Amino acid sequence: MEHAPVILLVDDDESFCRTGTELLVNEGYRVSHVATGEEAVRTVCTERSVFDLILIDLDLGTGIDGIETARQILTRHDLPIVFLSSHVDRESAKKTETVRSYGLVEKRSGITVVGASINMALKLFRAQNALKKSARYRDLLQRLTMSFINLRPEEFDKAIEEALKQVGEYLGVDRVYVWNYDFAAGTTSNTHEWCAPGVSAQIANLQQIPLESIPEWLKPHQRGEAILIEDVASMPQGPVKDILESQEIRSVLTLPLMSNEHCLGFLGVDIVAGSENRFEHEDEELLKLLAELLVNVEVRRRTERELRVSEETRSAIMAALPDIIFRFDRDGTYLDCYAPDDRLLVERELVGTNVREGLPVSMVDQLFQSFRYAHETKTTQTMKYDLNVPAGSRSFEAKIVPMDADQTLFVARDVTETKEAHEQIRKLYAEKETLLRETQHRIKNNMVVMTSILSMQTEATENAEVASALKEATARFRSMQILYEKLFDEENQGAVSLGEYLQELVGQIAGIFPIARNVIITVNPPPGGDDTERERCFLKPKRISSVGLIVNELITNAMKHAFRDGFAQDSGRPTGTLHVATECVGDSIEISVEDNGPGMPDATKLENASGFGLTMVKALTEQLNGTIRFEAGCDDTERRGTRVTIRFPRARPTQ
Repeated sequence: MEHAPVILLVDDDESFCRTGTELLVNEGYRVSHVATGEEAVRTVCTERSVFDLILIDLDLGTGIDGIETARQILTRHDLPIVFLSSHVDRESAKKTETVRSYGLVEKRSGITVVGASINMALKLFRAQNALKKSARYRDLLQRLTMSFINLRPEEFDKAIEEALKQVGEYLGVDRVYVWNYDFAAGTTSNTHEWCAPGVSAQIANLQQIPLESIPEWLKPHQRGEAILIEDVASMPQGPVKDILESQEIRSVLTLPLMSNEHCLGFLGVDIVAGSENRFEHEDEELLKLLAELLVNVEVRRRTERELRVSEETRSAIMAALPDIIFRFDRDGTYLDCYAPDDRLLVERELVGTNVREGLPVSMVDQLFQSFRYAHETKTTQTMKYDLNVPAGSRSFEAKIVPMDADQTLFVARDVTETKEAHEQIRKLYAEKETLLRETQHRIKNNMVVMTSILSMQTEATENAEVASALKEATARFRSMQILYEKLFDEENQGAVSLGEYLQELVGQIAGIFPIARNVIITVNPPPGGDDTERERCFLKPKRISSVGLIVNELITNAMKHAFRDGFAQDSGRPTGTLHVATECVGDSIEISVEDNGPGMPDATKLENASGFGLTMVKALTEQLNGTIRFEAGCDDTERRGTRVTIRFPRARPTQ
């Protein structure tokens, strides 16, 4: 409800003041009275917000007169003044023109005339203030909207503080502030604050307030609702009331800072206890505008921060990459350029220039052809090229990525050192291959020589035991020689076919013994003749070396002990048989060596034999994680024969 106007009556005539005060009160005014101009000035200065109009007598007796009193009041405060006089004449009227006033009324005119003059003065003053406020409002809006244009991020805080000051002074409130909601941390903090003169700042005491303690404040803000509390003292007890009362706040108005559906914080204004200030309806409209401006500033600040972080991340990634990165338009103009070393660029300043200006014609043609194909197929293309740059003649590999119809990303890497290293490796590998082949040739020759020497020694000796030992040594050497030849065959690539190896090994080992001409020797390769099956029976050198030594010992034992005296040709045909069979079954490989000799009455004697040859066979079988089995053969004649079978896990070529 609109309050009754308060009038300060300044007159030294006690009788008139009593009568005038009574009449004015009856007309609905509230009246205070002082007798001198000096007292009037002091009263207005200490209680300026109380009075709506000053009614001053021109002649105040002693001290300053009414005109001077009005002048001193108006230098400090903007209030409507109406002069009184016992009689009005030209001279009196002329005096009032020296100061701003709203009329001169003769005391004897009566209360009707005085009241009408007061009402007219109040209306004129309010109308003038409204016009001034409207002009100030338009000026403030313009300044607010312009104050946040073209600001650098580091200027945001200063601009916000200036905006709070301008709005606070315009509204005549005691405090204007901004809070942010940090939902990740679960807190809210006062980030900016303006206080009127004489009002204490609170920002330092209002940091990281737990959101859970102010649900009655937070939830309306999240819904986009303003909060107006005209009388804090009448609020129910709670954390919000405690916070407001600790700041001596009488009234508070807050508006949420909404970005789409997300509440960033709030804008608030306070009127503290003891202040005569009050909120007006238009205050909220101005605060809404300021809230929108602050939201835009905060969104821009966050966007700027995200862009800065993104740019810093991009720069860090670019700095960490050894690549040269270009961005071209459809005509081959450089739009962007980054290089870890400027010496890798044809020119330092490439942005804005065209590839045709500094690159060889052949490379330009290759470049545009790759551009066109990348865009037509919407695929990344690869390009290799050599180029003379300040760092010298360099080799590059590039990826060409279509971005849109007008732009292409070109990412090139200097591969000169890599290319040179590969070339050096190739040369070293070729030298190694040459050296290795020479070494292989010498080792092979040495093996042939050693085998020949052992054979010559065997033929030269007359001692049967020495000849037998030399034959065994020759057989073992021949086993290694065959493996070596197979292993370093270019087609074997580090793995040897078990079937092919045994085919050659068995024949050569058995051929050392003269009795071999009376023995039919057969070797069965792994079942299945296709490439897949043979591939599955390839063995690595270490494993096949052990297999070769085992088979060598078994063939040697058979030739020495199974085909001794009594094995002569029968009707011109050999009477002995020696069969070697290999099977790759499941995850295992099984090799059997079987003869049709006289055999042994007890196969367990072979299993427990302590001779060097069989001891080595058993040891090598254990290395293969295999088993060995001795048993009688299946010959239907009186020669039962002997069969020795070893079984071990199969290994793939990649193992």
